[in-house]
Amino acid sequence: MVRALVEALLAGPPATIADLETALRLRFDERWAATNDFGTFTSPPFFERGDVVSFSAVYRWDMHHENPPTNLTEQRARSVLSFEVTFSHGGRDIDEALEARFGPPRAAKSARVYGTWIVKDLDGGRCSLAFAHTLPDWAMPEPDAALRERYLHHIAALATKDEIARAAEVAPNESGIVLAGTARAYVTVELMPPMGALDLVRAFEWKDAIAESSGVNQTSWSIALVTGTNAYGLLTSKPKLGAHPCTAALADRPKGGNAPGHLGGPTARRVLLAEDRVRYLEIAF
Repeated sequence: MVRALVEALLAGPPATIADLETALRLRFDERWAATNDFGTFTSPPFFERGDVVSFSAVYRWDMHHENPPTNLTEQRARSVLSFEVTFSHGGRDIDEALEARFGPPRAAKSARVYGTWIVKDLDGGRCSLAFAHTLPDWAMPEPDAALRERYLHHIAALATKDEIARAAEVAPNESGIVLAGTARAYVTVELMPPMGALDLVRAFEWKDAIAESSGVNQTSWSIALVTGTNAYGLLTSKPKLGAHPCTAALADRPKGGNAPGHLGGPTARRVLLAEDRVRYLEIAF
């Protein structure tokens, strides 16, 4: 039975919560809707049904611009971003099904990674199978740090938007550099997994670098360079990647305290620490 459920999940993977319900051969209960209206859909406690011990899914929902989906019909229609299913047994069946499709797994911490699928062995013979359109950072292959740095310098030396986009598009897999998108005035490069912010600062000799956020909710942070002070506190500018202004967006909220000289106000400024990481480079023209 576990093998059949796994094959059904692999056949999709489930695009919506309803598809996940079908693949797992379950019937979701309307009573669950009240606790699953904020971007996740999770089985209730003591759920176990057949071979399925529990499941959880993250679905697409914009908390800043959408009302929560408050009933099961609305939740079933939501697009699945990731999910995880815990089975009571069947680890070998799961591995065999995944290996038949993706080849041998790659080890990542205590998990086995097949493409964008992750298998973990749990206590009592249980095992979990997770899927995400983009792997979590810990499950991504570790990049060649020296190659990544060299290739970023190669990108920085290029002059035009098309040249930079093309270079990011053909970047070596081992560099963890991916073209995330282009627009009229910029190219966005994604670092997968993210690069240490201080490593990037060192690589390009950015002076007096801090983390800065000007958003109301301070949900997005990027690297800024302190250029001086005035009566209101710090003056900053964007760093440059070669000749191009660059928004080096952090993967998470920075871990450091307020930057020295920061006097408060609508723009937040914090010290960069070793654990801070950069996920995106938006290169402007």
